[in-house]
Parts: sequence; structure tokens; C-alpha cells
Amino acid sequence: MKDMNGYLHARNSEDSVSLSVCSGNEEFIFLGASCSASVQPAFASLKSITIAPRKNKEEVVALAVVAHAQERRGSVSRANFLVRVSFSGERPWVEPDKFFIPRAGRLGEITGEWSQAMLSVRIEEKTFVYSPLDLLGKDHAALTNKGFHVVCDGNVLCRYMTGDAQPDEVEKAVVARPNEQTVFEQLAEALERAKRGGDRSNELSVKLLQLEHLHETLRGKLMLEQDRCASLKREATQFIAGARSIVSGDYECRRYPRVF
Repeated sequence: MKDMNGYLHARNSEDSVSLSVCSGNEEFIFLGASCSASVQPAFASLKSITIAPRKNKEEVVALAVVAHAQERRGSVSRANFLVRVSFSGERPWVEPDKFFIPRAGRLGEITGEWSQAMLSVRIEEKTFVYSPLDLLGKDHAALTNKGFHVVCDGNVLCRYMTGDAQPDEVEKAVVARPNEQTVFEQLAEALERAKRGGDRSNELSVKLLQLEHLHETLRGKLMLEQDRCASLKREATQFIAGARSIVSGDYECRRYPRVF
């Protein structure tokens, strides 16, 4: 695994750690964390994230980073990190050359790169994966055909690796399994049976709960995208204001954010 130096920079407060990219042309996808985080796992390009680890606990944060060509001498560089966050004395900290290593029996890793990156854990003979891009498109066949069990929440996989979630919690987050219908397909059939007067109230309740869980995850992703759009709008406004001041003759040296 590559060293975080050159990719990520860490700052800490009394009870939290902020991870941010080292240069303007770097960004990352947040795949999950075992503790509280400032954003939810989603297919979105981020520049920073804040983590609130628990004392006396080793936490993990899963990130897929990309450095675009302008900052990497003409080539794109990608790296995945299982970042270890823990308290050092009275303050939480991240050591750039020490990563989270899952214990035997709770193994997990990040596979793929950048947009194709996904977080996976192994439980008995099953592999459970969180794939932000796959969930965004709701097309699980590519993964289930390979034998993967798709979950809708990367955080639960991180908590499993740290010992804070049990296998049944991971199972509850599954939205697609090999050789099975998706939650959406199962719900549609359950509703159809209910319309025909079948006594399937218990089954329908279970499917509705599963759909509600998935809905909350997707709602979080929408909120994250709305926040990102608002941030880009603010940066654009600052950029335009700076450009106008230069045109009007105000040549004071300033540094305005780059708009992508």
C-alpha cells in the first residue's frame, strides 16, 4: 500500500481529525468509516473529511484517492487507503505510514481504483462489498454475477473490521445477492401479491423496512451532492468577484480558488 505522504494531509483537534488532499488536483471517494464522519459514504469527489474517533479505540477510514495528471508529471496516480485513526495521548491522530490492518476473522480491503473502487469484507464463505458507483446506478448484476453480496452502507463494513458490527448487521445491509432478486424486485412482487389479496403482510413489512434503509442511504448521497454544488457556487462567486476587481484596476495580489 502506498504511503499517504503526497496524497493526504492530517490535522487534529482535541476530539477530531481532518483529512484533506495535498494539492488542488487531488480528490477522493469516501467509502466508509467505523466512527462518526462529517459526510456519508457516497460516489462523490471530496477534498476533505472530518472524523471523530472514540477514545481507546482503533478506527478505520476507507478512502480511494486520485491525483490528476497536472499534479503528477503527466500521469494519473491512484491510491487506496485504510486509514488508521486513534488517540495519541489526549488527542486523536493519524500516522501517514501506519495503516489499519484488519484482524484475522474480520478481514477486509479496498479493491479497484477511483470510480471502480469498492470496500469488501469476507465473512465465512461470502464476500460483502460496498460499491458507490454500483449503488448510484442501481445495477447490481455485474457484482452479484461474480458472487458478491452488495450492501448499501460502507460504514457497516468498517465497523465489522473493527469488531463493532456483527455478521447479522452486515446481512441486514445487503440489497442484492447472487442468484436472488434485488430488494426492488422483491418489493414489487410482494406488493403485487398484496394487491391480489394474499396474506403476505409480514413479508411486505420486511421488504418495506429494507427499502426504507436503502432510501435513507440514497437520501444522504443526494444531500452530499447538494452541499457540493453549493460549495462550487460559492467558489465561483469568489472567482468572479476577483476577476472583476482585476478588470476594474484593483491589482492587489490575491489567491482565488480554482473552479473545476
